[in-house]
Amino acid sequence: MLAERERAGLHSLWETGEEVMEWWLSDRAKTDKVIDGQIETIDDLSSKNAELNEEIQQLKKDIEEQKAEIEKQKAEIAAQKEELNKQTGANIGGSFKSYTNYKCLSRNSKQWQIQTQAYTDQYGLRKIDDAYLVALGSYYGTKLGTKYQVKLVNGNVFQIVL
Repeated sequence: MLAERERAGLHSLWETGEEVMEWWLSDRAKTDKVIDGQIETIDDLSSKNAELNEEIQQLKKDIEEQKAEIEKQKAEIAAQKEELNKQTGANIGGSFKSYTNYKCLSRNSKQWQIQTQAYTDQYGLRKIDDAYLVALGSYYGTKLGTKYQVKLVNGNVFQIVL
């Protein structure tokens, strides 16, 4: 320890380890004096503990704010889902509905040619003007590009393109 203090350029009150031990066991208790390079452990730890507690409280506050924001976003999504359900008469999130991403269509297909005229709406659905691009069973028709009007049981009406 003495050699390390000397290498660090710190002043030392002792020349031997015995002098350090004597100071540690007797003189230190009398003077309770902090010397250069000695750590005031309890004070330092108390101060650091207080800082860490403040940081923890701030993190807890941040987490609660983030949770509140997530709940707000969930409520907004639920409201959008409900509005879309009302508009379409569909039960979004209810049952499985299969689809093929338009990017997976063959570039040589008629379906690809039709979708190049389309855009993606706010719900991720492809549309030409106000008509949704859909696939239908052959019972309803086989000519791609044909427009249909769909009326739902709730009375909502919308256009689709085969």
